Amino acid sequence: MTRSNHLSFLDEYRAESPPSLTDALRAVIQQYAERNTLRLCRRGKRILLRDGSVVRVPCNNKWSCPMCSPARLAVDQERIERVLRAAHTVLFTTFTLADEQRSASLWSLTPILETWGSAFSTGSWMGDFRTRCRVSGWVRSLEVTFHPERVHPHAHAAFVLDAEPGVAEVERLTEHWIESAARRGYRAARSAQKAEFVKAGDDRARVAFYLCEQNAIRQSRGGKGRTPGDLLHSAAMTGDADDLARLLQFHNAVSGKRKISVNRPGFSGGRVLQPAVAGRK
Repeated sequence: MTRSNHLSFLDEYRAESPPSLTDALRAVIQQYAERNTLRLCRRGKRILLRDGSVVRVPCNNKWSCPMCSPARLAVDQERIERVLRAAHTVLFTTFTLADEQRSASLWSLTPILETWGSAFSTGSWMGDFRTRCRVSGWVRSLEVTFHPERVHPHAHAAFVLDAEPGVAEVERLTEHWIESAARRGYRAARSAQKAEFVKAGDDRARVAFYLCEQNAIRQSRGGKGRTPGDLLHSAAMTGDADDLARLLQFHNAVSGKRKISVNRPGFSGGRVLQPAVAGRK
């Protein structure tokens, strides 16, 4: 996506939102100004391109601007997709923890991030698994969905491998997650974890889309739970105090946390996916 196309996309995205919604979003987002975890793109400033066309200048913040977030994450999606399409084998996983760690009244990303770090970031087990299965890297994304009685933070990851491991190795990966959770004092049910090989072609494109789409600040396209973007639009349009409180709780939880991370020196050519945290460009 070129710079001019990116800017045009943002103008189209803004045009789809009625002025009343934009004003309402601005009022809600103002409450988060001190945290810098949610804001509206600056408006009105325009630049003249060489071809004579005039475009708006976006802030390009994919973690805190509802106007720029979808477009910027679409760029990451394209880059991830290129890596997944070229890979010999892609193993797509979903890891989560038991319900008692994610009640609606008290939840945190700490358990899921601690377990992930313990399982896959360090230690001899991961080193041996990398060698046996020829793991060349992974890209991991955090997703948080909201339900009436609970909040559901979980991790999705695409492992990139240079060979296809056997079923036993895949099962061992899942068991390692469960054991790592137990060592940290958490519980992970075997039935709640998923791991499957992704066929070459468009299936891998859909995985890249999913890894990025869940972090875009906009209303969801439908699913099993509400997203932070759903909460934002609800609070802006209806003034729902409960949704506003949940939105505030979400931004407190994710502030400073990595929403999307990669582990492979060449996964992004050094520039494709810069590890980023909420509230930063």
